[in-house]
Amino acid sequence: MHLHIVLAMSPTGNSLNQWIRDYPSLVNCSTIDYFFPWPNEALKAVASHFLKENSFDEDLQRRMVSLCKDFHMDARDLSERF
Repeated sequence: MHLHIVLAMSPTGNSLNQWIRDYPSLVNCSTIDYFFPWPNEALKAVASHFLKENSFDEDLQRRMVSLCKDFHMDARDLSERF
């Protein structure tokens, strides 16, 4: 048998910082999930930023940006279904 505890805290304010200082094992011995959905335009902007350093032609780079966005969106959709 396994014990799973879900603890939800707001990251705003100083209370979370105080809890982490008082109980460091909250971070060291747990899994923290910071997964928030991103809008499509933000995903495209991040992919464009990281791919612009490479010397791809414009059409290939546009398709790669779209593919990166699609990977992220598919992973989000599959995690919701799971």
